[in-house]
Amino acid sequence: MIVDEASLGGHPEASFLMMCPAMCDQKMLSCNRSPHEEMGGENWTRYKGHLVAMFRDPRQRICSSYYDPEFDFVGDVTAEATPFWRLRAKGANGVPLPHRMSLQEYAPQRFGDATKQLTRFGSSLVIQGGEPATAEESRLATARVREGFAFVGITEEWSLSVCLFRRMFGGQCMPSDFEDMRPHSPGETAAVIYEDADTIADPYDMPVYEEAVRVFKENLVKYDVSEETCKACFAAKR
Repeated sequence: MIVDEASLGGHPEASFLMMCPAMCDQKMLSCNRSPHEEMGGENWTRYKGHLVAMFRDPRQRICSSYYDPEFDFVGDVTAEATPFWRLRAKGANGVPLPHRMSLQEYAPQRFGDATKQLTRFGSSLVIQGGEPATAEESRLATARVREGFAFVGITEEWSLSVCLFRRMFGGQCMPSDFEDMRPHSPGETAAVIYEDADTIADPYDMPVYEEAVRVFKENLVKYDVSEETCKACFAAKR
């Protein structure tokens, strides 16, 4: 089954989570309660060593969120009581908010999202908002990348990540492996690079991402994965 908008509608991950318990062998695949399930607390003990993830440069991830056309990040950035996910064209009381946030104003509110997801236990809104990440959490998340994941892929190296996954776990590369299942706009892909990403720096998630890149590169060598050795896999691209 391909989990995408064509088969499951506008929010395929949510639809799949509802269908998962009846469709999937729970011994092989955990049907999580949330597309962004946290990995702290008891979840780390449960899932350690069985996790699969595609890690994205946090600067690119933040830019992708900022430029998502579904959101209009405006607000009084000095109003600490206003959580970022409610910063729309109007405030919660319907009163227009002062100005559209700049990327530099918005970015700090998303610093450490991956760090928090890998270390905390609670609802996704608490992870994506809540208390800021800490340097200690960043160090723990960085260690967990190496010790807790069965597979580490890199979004910016999507094709090689697909090939590596198939090399490690078997199966033929499929056209759907290379498709963006949920682009922000028609014709857009996850391969877009935001040039202004270099104007921000996430002090918590960047070490996590850098460790993921190191693990990824080590596995490329270990499993003999390269542009040359993956030609047969890449031939599956539409």
